Amino acid sequence: MDIMEIRRENLRRWVEKNGVPVKERSFFSQLKSGASFGERLARRLERDYKMGDGFLDRLDAEVAVEQPVSPVDAIGLRVESAEELRLLTVYRLANQRERREIDEAVEAVRGHIAARTTGY
Repeated sequence: MDIMEIRRENLRRWVEKNGVPVKERSFFSQLKSGASFGERLARRLERDYKMGDGFLDRLDAEVAVEQPVSPVDAIGLRVESAEELRLLTVYRLANQRERREIDEAVEAVRGHIAARTTGY
């Protein structure tokens, strides 16, 4: 097994436990399909996703589940509570039809909030 295969396998195992970061979906898919997986890229992923130094290069890498410790989401949203994080996660995992249903529900709730706050 060469170093790129080791990195792919460790990334696959990490993704199984932690999921694919939204901003990296396409990129991770390319890596899985055989795109070049060099040293700089491996170190960036380890740093950005707190995998640990050299994690992707280890034959015996133990995969830790990443905990949502940062209040700042990957796209810059501040997550205020576990409930907000749960809702964001559900939305991200939803398919297109499910997202449309979620969006419709959100719009209905916005209407209720607007009516309540404006007194109408």
